[in-house]
Amino acid sequence: MGTPAPKVKPDGPSDMFCPQWQKPMSEVCRTCGWWTELEHRDEEGQHAGFSYECAMNITAFGTMKTAKEVRCNTASTDKTANAVHRMHNNMAETNMKLIEGLKPALQVMARAPALSKPQRYIENERDKGNA
Repeated sequence: MGTPAPKVKPDGPSDMFCPQWQKPMSEVCRTCGWWTELEHRDEEGQHAGFSYECAMNITAFGTMKTAKEVRCNTASTDKTANAVHRMHNNMAETNMKLIEGLKPALQVMARAPALSKPQRYIENERDKGNA
């Protein structure tokens, strides 16, 4: 392997002013401490190179990306909540119909006398002696 090439901070454009230093970017970018070295990776996660970016730009773009992800997550959470509410309402409606259908039988059972003594179920001949 050879020696890696020296990493040089870029010169900024001469027609733009740095909001931090209030000077042309071509004068201050190379010496500015806000330049951040970024490592780039490809889709497989392998090293693809380095570049320098202004930390002020990275912060702004990161904030916008985070806001976009929050909006997407909020939308998917709302969709899931709506699906759960629909499912719950359908189950509750089905259960109410079932209870309405069983109401006459439940009323008859409520008027029936209770058993005087609990009965134990005898499963086989061996348990008959223990009853």
